[in-house]
Amino acid sequence: MPQPRLLLSRPRAQSLEFAAAVKARFGEDFDPVIAPVFEIVFRPLQANPAEFDGWVFTSRNGVAGFVQASAHRNRRAWCVGDATAQAARAAGMAAQSAGGALPDLARLLADLSTQTRLLHLCGAHQAGDLAAMLGPYGPQLTRQVIYDQEAQPISAQAQALLAGSAPVIAPVFSPRSARLLAPAFEQARAPLCLAAMSPAVASALPVQAAWEIVIAPQADAPGMLEAMGKLLSMGKFA
Repeated sequence: MPQPRLLLSRPRAQSLEFAAAVKARFGEDFDPVIAPVFEIVFRPLQANPAEFDGWVFTSRNGVAGFVQASAHRNRRAWCVGDATAQAARAAGMAAQSAGGALPDLARLLADLSTQTRLLHLCGAHQAGDLAAMLGPYGPQLTRQVIYDQEAQPISAQAQALLAGSAPVIAPVFSPRSARLLAPAFEQARAPLCLAAMSPAVASALPVQAAWEIVIAPQADAPGMLEAMGKLLSMGKFA
């Protein structure tokens, strides 16, 4: 069986970061192909952050967009997971992590007063509706799109990889990434081993084209490394 190849479809900086984590975790060189399926484009900040009691971030890109658009740092930030909270702290904010996915963040925010006004700084494409999860009894949530994920055509290098005979390990981090990758995966000749960030991501993948799909035990980078470890332990690469 040929050596597996690693296909990374996040924006380049995040793909390089994950590739380094893969190498540190598994001690292997999977010869990664970095082929972003979307590009992060920041949008102007319309709301006044100082008018809110706190800010809510559901991704590190949201933090980056806010830091670029505003000098305000003097409000508490509620964050979906540890990596997002770390990014907020690095920017100078007092941040609290929900330690998981969007429902975990909703449960954390539900304990706040209904008089609390929060600004949710997010992307144009969201995996779920945080305000709907909170319902009428949670804090007052104002949604501000601070960045967009503009779709990019899959690269010629990635197309060649998927047309080859070597197994391809592809971590997929969001439902939108899954949908953008789906046409190429459906046409792939290479055996596919897909690590999905969540059940929602897995459901957006073309299962019939996949060799194996493993869902991460938690929706973060360490969870995705666990999913990759399970794929590697299946004996498909002997």
